[in-house]
Amino acid sequence: MNYSIGIWVHGQVPRGVIFRWEADGGASSTGFVLLETAAPAIRPCAADGGVLGDLVLGADSGNVTGDAAGVSRATFTRIAAAILKSFLKTGKASQTAHTNFG
Repeated sequence: MNYSIGIWVHGQVPRGVIFRWEADGGASSTGFVLLETAAPAIRPCAADGGVLGDLVLGADSGNVTGDAAGVSRATFTRIAAAILKSFLKTGKASQTAHTNFG
């Protein structure tokens, strides 16, 4: 079974870039994550960039720590990895970071 996640830039806030994501075209789930560009790190967030819980994937360690109510850790990790892969390659946030799993 294939699984896809669409990931697009939603907006910018002082801490970084907000990405909107949809799993399987929005059929499975949707949400937002914040790429904190100074750290860099990825955190689940609301549409306005407000961070949800203390769940984070840090680029320096690659570790996922913390928790956020209602956030799938597995989906979050896939989204964060796709965004960080692109960011670490170019040093800036790409407009998209879509990913597929087979």
